Parts: sequence; C-alpha cells; structure tokens
Amino acid sequence: MVPPSGAPVPRRPEQLTAEWLTACLRHAGALSEPASVSGVECKRVGEGHGFAGELTRITLRYDGLAPDAPATLIGKFATEHAATREMMSSMDAYVREVRFYREVSVDVGVSTPRCYFGHYDVQEGSFLLLLEDLAPASPVDLDQGLTLDQAKLVLDQLAALHARWWGRVDEVDFLPMTPEFVAKVRDRFQASLPGFVQNSRGQYPAVARVALQIGELLSGDELLGQLTAPPLTLAHNDLHLDNVFLPSAAGGRFALIDWQSVAASRHGTTDVTRILCVGLRPELRRQHQKALLRHYHRQLVAHGVRGFSFWRLQRRFTEEMVAMAMIAVLAFGTLDFGNGDGLHTSELLGLRIETAIADSSMHRQLSMMVLTIRIRRWFGQMLSRVGLLGAGSR
Repeated sequence: MVPPSGAPVPRRPEQLTAEWLTACLRHAGALSEPASVSGVECKRVGEGHGFAGELTRITLRYDGLAPDAPATLIGKFATEHAATREMMSSMDAYVREVRFYREVSVDVGVSTPRCYFGHYDVQEGSFLLLLEDLAPASPVDLDQGLTLDQAKLVLDQLAALHARWWGRVDEVDFLPMTPEFVAKVRDRFQASLPGFVQNSRGQYPAVARVALQIGELLSGDELLGQLTAPPLTLAHNDLHLDNVFLPSAAGGRFALIDWQSVAASRHGTTDVTRILCVGLRPELRRQHQKALLRHYHRQLVAHGVRGFSFWRLQRRFTEEMVAMAMIAVLAFGTLDFGNGDGLHTSELLGLRIETAIADSSMHRQLSMMVLTIRIRRWFGQMLSRVGLLGAGSR
C-alpha cells in the first residue's frame, strides 16, 4: 500500500498504466511473477452518487497465469470539484479513509472491501484507493429504501461493529475527535449556515429551524463537549444507502464502503439514526422505528455492551438529528450534486432528513437548550461586569 518505487501515483483514472498496476498488485501479494497486467480499461461508476470522490471500475487483462489477481478493481480518486475537494482535505476526510484501510479495516469488525493500494498526497490534496470490486453485491435502490429484513441485517452488522469498539477508540490515534477537528466542523457549519437558510429554507423548513438553533449553540462551547463524552465507539458516520452493499440474487456479500468520515462517536448512534432516517421510506420508519431500535439494542447487549439502556438509546437517536441537520447544511453548502441522478439523490436524502427531523422532538429539545444557554450566558456576562466594576472601584 505504498507507491511503487520511482513511479508517481496517478491522480486521474486516465493516468493508470498496466506497468503501474502490475507493481501495485505484486506489492499487495495478489499477482506473482512472471504474470503482469497487459491491459487496462476504466469506466466511471456511481455518477450522481459519489459526491465527495470519483469512482472508476478498472477492468484488467493479464499476460500469464494470474489465478489470485482481481479481474476488476474500483479506483477511488479525489473529486475534481474544487470546493468539495478543499473541504474534504481541510477536514482530513481523504487521509482518514486511507488510514482506515491501512490500519483498521482488516480487523474492524464489519466486512469492508479489500484494499490493494492506498495513498494520500498532503501537498496536492489528492488520493487514490484501489479497492475490491464488490459486484455482484450492490447498494439498495434509494427510492425503494431498505426492507424491514434488510434494515435488521444492517443493524445487526452495526451492533457488532459498535460493540467491538465500545470504549476502545483511543487505541487508534486518528479516531478520537480532537478539539481542532471539532472546531473545523463548527466553523464550516457556521460559514455554510446563512447560505443554506437563504436557499433551502422553503424546501427544508424543519432542517433550517433546527440548524439555526444549532448555530446559536455552537457560538459557544456548550454543545461541543457532548461530542466527546464517553462511552465512545467507532462509527462510520456517513451511513446512507450508497455506502451499504447487500448480496444480490447473483451473489456477493454484505459490506460497508466510503470510510471518509470514520471517527469516534457517542454510543455509535449516529450510524443508527442515519440508516433508519435516510435508508427507510418515511412511512416504514414511522411504523417500525421503535421495533428496529429494540432489535439493535438487543444485539448490542448480546455482544456484551452493558450500562446503555434502551431509554438512553431512544434519546440518543433523537439527539443525533443534530448531526443530520449539520450534514445537510454542509452538503448543500459545498458539494456539487450536478444534475440528473445527482440532483435526484440529493433531493431525496434532503427530504428524508427533513421528514425525520419534523417527526422528532428535536426542535423542542433544542429550544430548551437554547433558552438555558441564553440564561447562563446572560448571568455570566452580568457576573463578569460585576467583577470588572469591583476591580475598578478598588
């Protein structure tokens, strides 16, 4: 998973060569001499879905016997959309994913694509991952959403992942959210908020209302401390249906992809909230939300998690609407959705986030928090003035 000696790392699919891929696959132990890659064909995949990166299916031809070498690979490159690439680089998203595949993925506790090569260029803000092609497994159709049985399967996998890392995230140094990282997210959100409210308030009023409350809370440090309160576990943090591969009638296996947002999370409930709120059609979520949360909680307990009640899970599920609102603001303020499939996908996800937030009690909870914070800040200012007056009179 390092560049072949003396060869620059390709930044675009058209720069991939048979010689370079031969060196990569040999280094990864997937291709033995004297066999070599003799031909390369690249085709863009996931257009209109992978907004933060560019995906390419790489079809390989070999000269000589290559029984263990892959017939196809998925190449993942940084997006060419400048604003998105700058945001992803500033928040360490690309390097985070490369480090995930290098250091964690093999033993993370959930199935992921095999990685044959991973590299990040700090100066250029570019990266390249060569990943296993998971076909014939495939993502679920966004319009149809998960069935009830599929939702339970995903929750089973998440429970195993979260339980495995419960209280252990400090074992991997890039997983905990440092104050600097949290500050970057906060600053990005605050900068994107006015534009989102102006452009999207009519379409997503519940998101905008909650986002404005979050903006007021984030003007101080009262909310930030909650992000790092234990118990923490490893979370995917971007769990929508494009990132969940399920077996198809032709075969394949379950796997989670796109680990650019992997980080420590309180209880892992950010994953549960995302997959239920954007992965299910709203009517199915409303009907089965509580039962699915109970299913996930039972699996957590079965994997050995203690001291996390079902009542607490329900509360954390609602609290994670904050993260979904922040993601909506950041995404609509920065990502390039293009048109066609991309625009349809963004609108569908935005509508499901809007519906979930409108269905929740998040607005009322945040209203109480905002009122409490205003009172605390007012008293703090009064005490500060009294202190200053006292100092001046001495």
